[in-house]
Amino acid sequence: MQFGFKTIVLILIAAGLVSAQKGDLEKLFSRHEIERRALEKYITQTDRKTLRHKEDFTVGPRDTVNANIFLTDGDLSVQGVVNGDILVLFGDVRLKSGSAVNGNVTAVNGSIFQDEKSYVSGNQIETNVKNLFPAREFGKDYDEDVIDRYLGRYTRHYRKEYSSVSVGANEQTLLFRYNRVQGLFLGVLLPKSQEDSRHRLSLHGFLGYGFADKKLRYRAAIDHGFFSPRRRFELGAAVYDKIESKDTWLITPSENTLTAFFLNDDYMDYYRRKGYEFYADQKLGLHFKGTLAYRTDTYSSVPKVTDWALFKDKDRFRDNPAIDEGLMKSWYGELLYDSRDDLRIPHAGWFVKFSAENATKKRHSVFSFIQYIFELRTYQRLSAYERLEFRLKAATSTGDVPIQKRFRMGGISTLRAFPYRSVRAGNTDGDRLLLANIEYNLHPKVFNSPLGLDEDVRYIVFFDAGTVWLRNDVTNKDALNAGFSSLKWNKIKSDIGIAISNASGRFRINFAKRLDTNKKAYAITVRLSKPF
Repeated sequence: MQFGFKTIVLILIAAGLVSAQKGDLEKLFSRHEIERRALEKYITQTDRKTLRHKEDFTVGPRDTVNANIFLTDGDLSVQGVVNGDILVLFGDVRLKSGSAVNGNVTAVNGSIFQDEKSYVSGNQIETNVKNLFPAREFGKDYDEDVIDRYLGRYTRHYRKEYSSVSVGANEQTLLFRYNRVQGLFLGVLLPKSQEDSRHRLSLHGFLGYGFADKKLRYRAAIDHGFFSPRRRFELGAAVYDKIESKDTWLITPSENTLTAFFLNDDYMDYYRRKGYEFYADQKLGLHFKGTLAYRTDTYSSVPKVTDWALFKDKDRFRDNPAIDEGLMKSWYGELLYDSRDDLRIPHAGWFVKFSAENATKKRHSVFSFIQYIFELRTYQRLSAYERLEFRLKAATSTGDVPIQKRFRMGGISTLRAFPYRSVRAGNTDGDRLLLANIEYNLHPKVFNSPLGLDEDVRYIVFFDAGTVWLRNDVTNKDALNAGFSSLKWNKIKSDIGIAISNASGRFRINFAKRLDTNKKAYAITVRLSKPF
């Protein structure tokens, strides 16, 4: 998104979503308000009486409680039957063997421990007290440091090793997308249930229609879980016919929809993927999961079918590039560790993902290759007013890698001073990639300035470095590490820059400069999401 008309439009869009309201933070984050919000959000059986307890409490093996239970500052042990919802604030829930809860179980700043022969009919949610205060509710992006300061009095005595289930994410059932190969795409989403479904099948997926290409797209998946939620093993299968892009790590579908719909800028490339898969998931820890899948896919190119945009209808979308078409049969494996405090706008935690895909020409498959991708992201608070964020991504491949599995960089989320997709392996996309991004995020208070800087603004210094290349450009071409050890700094593209964002990072302006040249070395871009 280059600076100019597009920037003005995006600023106006973002400004309509942000308000300058300020409230009484002491009252807002008071203990009374925390309890009120927790009860309102997580006690759903409002026709039942709610029993309040403080500190540790036990429902005995012969007890039957026909009410909701709300416990604070302690642990709840359930050995009998609870006909109602359970809410524990600042403590753990322990569901013993033989217990039954006919309702939801929620632990706010705590954990849920469930024995094998216990039963819960509703959702099981482990969450953070911060999730009771979503920024969108107040019309502004509340400062992460302010929230930490006011909620710290309640959380400092409790460990942070709990998972954050994104409560409310499953409430979205309408899909709205706009791009150059489908036009307006509307659909319905059947989200995957968060509840413990060890004893039942779970159906999820989506169904939608593209009004420009006049095609129906879908994904239908069914799976079954085994063992306890913390050691959950899952078997499933899916069938699909969908438009897919390898560029979702560069820009979110929502942001891309806005730029395409309003400004004729579609930053993704697309292809059709039709087929089926069988998969197995194993939870390996609180934040750690492994996946193994067998896929049979038919890949097809899709053409551009529309040039319309609201504000720049006279412009034209770029053509959607062709891919290598044909049948691909592959094994896919993935190890994922994700302890981020927020999936979309993280401020703390780690994200580590290692994936491998192996396609073979056996059984009529057109493609034969092996590809490994590694990505690490970390979000570390250095002080109350400083945060360091880092991403490292590397990929390597052997065999005949199809175009839809190759890489290029430049522009948004990668090398921000470079033209979009300008960093390639000669005249083609590369089958190996190396990318590093560093951001140093500063709160205005770090400057100790008398100028009265706006505390809703963040100042960011960043550095990007990376390159892509082909296996054919190095010796020992069949070795997975070929080329990494021989990389030299003059082969790596890099830039530096500064950015100004709002408190959450949902909106930012980047000013970047290339370090390899002074010719057309500067770029100014606007984003509606964090780059990583």
